[in-house]
Amino acid sequence: QGISEYGMTPVGKCSLPYITYDNPVEVRGEIYRKQIAEYVERYSKELEGIVCGEYSVAMETEAVLEAKALKGRIEVCCMDENHIVSGQYKLTHIRQDEQKIAQCAMERMLDKLIGNTGEEKDYLIPGIFMEKIISEKE
Repeated sequence: QGISEYGMTPVGKCSLPYITYDNPVEVRGEIYRKQIAEYVERYSKELEGIVCGEYSVAMETEAVLEAKALKGRIEVCCMDENHIVSGQYKLTHIRQDEQKIAQCAMERMLDKLIGNTGEEKDYLIPGIFMEKIISEKE
């Protein structure tokens, strides 16, 4: 199903650079927050939600939204949240099925080790939708 079927309209995307530095968390955070802030300023009137490809980017996005007093109005979701407390999710996210990914990788590696090269193909492993569950304190 397309997102238009849910009454949502996509807006421009925000592509963040891949950065490697000696202190990546601080450097990335500063660069990412600046670009995310510019994106939010440009599209804030049209945005209802932002989908982030990575948990740390979602956390930077939440920080930007909070600083701009937009956190309650724009929802953030991401891939693979950091699960600090079991059963409580800060963000709606798509959890990767790591066991299935590992199983496919090991099967492929073992096939190659015994000489069965087989056909190269993509493995499509569905994610697991996890809805935000937060404590009543928040």
